[in-house]
Amino acid sequence: MVLTLHNVVMMKRGRLPFHGALVKIALKNGIEKTVLLIGDTAAGKSETLEALRILSEEYLREIAIIADDMGSLEINEEGEIIGYGTEIGAFLRLDDLQKGYAFGQIDRAIIMSPSQGNARIVIPVTTYDVVIKGHPVDKQP
Repeated sequence: MVLTLHNVVMMKRGRLPFHGALVKIALKNGIEKTVLLIGDTAAGKSETLEALRILSEEYLREIAIIADDMGSLEINEEGEIIGYGTEIGAFLRLDDLQKGYAFGQIDRAIIMSPSQGNARIVIPVTTYDVVIKGHPVDKQP
């Protein structure tokens, strides 16, 4: 319900809410892109971010998660699309993480129904200053 209210506020501010993941990716070769992944629930948005985290040592210099589940877009005065997140945590299925990863994060995570099907974890993945800063979304692949 809180995210729904957030979306209403964003629309009143002239922003377009989205259900998706927004991430800034910096490759080791110097290329940087800010990418928006949009999809239905269980489409694999958070899991894609997790896969990027796993690959990060070999290919990525840095990955900054701006939004893991919800965010908003606006067009600034220069005509750029600017993306914002809504929360610092990710809401993930335990089955989608590497074995043992969730328990390695137990000191900073909330794990819900670990013995049940569709068990979830809420884990911090970014910081408040990254979420609210406003990041230009790349228009080209």
